[in-house]
Parts: sequence; C-alpha cells; structure tokens
Amino acid sequence: CSALLCSASAAHRYSDDVPYHNATHAADVLARLSAILQADKLLICDSKENALLLFAAVLAAIVHDYMHPGLNNAFQVATSSEASREFNEQH
Repeated sequence: CSALLCSASAAHRYSDDVPYHNATHAADVLARLSAILQADKLLICDSKENALLLFAAVLAAIVHDYMHPGLNNAFQVATSSEASREFNEQH
C-alpha cells in the first residue's frame, strides 16, 4: 500500500499552472485505463506477476506526464529549450 500512496502523492504534485498535463489529466488517464482493463477482463491479480504488472500500469497512468511543461515539441525546438537540446536527435 505504501507504493500506492507514493503514486497518489506524485499525482498530487502535478502543477496547476499547466492547463492540460495536470492531475486532472492523470486521473482521466487512470479512469480510462481502469475501464479498458475491466472491459478486456485484464483487471486480475491472481499472481504476484499480474499484480506487479497491474501496479506498473496504474503507476504509469498516474505519472506519465509528471513535470510536463505544457509545451509541445515544436515549441521546445523553436526556443532551443534545455529539453530539446538534451533529447533532440538532430544535433
């Protein structure tokens, strides 16, 4: 349970200044993931391996945009941001 609390804490730390990639978006992605897992009958914790896979999926849904600056790739490249300099493969 402490890992679940940790992931909930991470979701709480999303910035309210970012209009889309925020905690509301993380909750929406988590709800959609849950619906998909339930519809496809994949929400099964019948083994430690399945429980770990389910936890990984839930954690990924919650934190997938953590610390997202709210700006797209084109903006990052055009402004030569630190992220674009670090991750741009055209250098």
